[in-house]
Amino acid sequence: MSKEIRDHVQNIVNNLENGFKDDLNQDDQEFTAFDYLSDCLDIEWVLHSDRTFKGARVLVAFGGPNIWINTVTNEV
Repeated sequence: MSKEIRDHVQNIVNNLENGFKDDLNQDDQEFTAFDYLSDCLDIEWVLHSDRTFKGARVLVAFGGPNIWINTVTNEV
């Protein structure tokens, strides 16, 4: 994995763990996780067998190695 991809993944991890403190959205409000998800490329919903929500996998980059945020396993 290239340094550029590792830096990108680490930036995603830092933002998720520490918040989006220095970023402003298009309304000049603090950037939120919802703002982040509105720009994602794809979301795979993970459900329990009774169809209740378990988590999601969110695609945030593709074209080299794909980068997914997995809310079930808490991994990027």
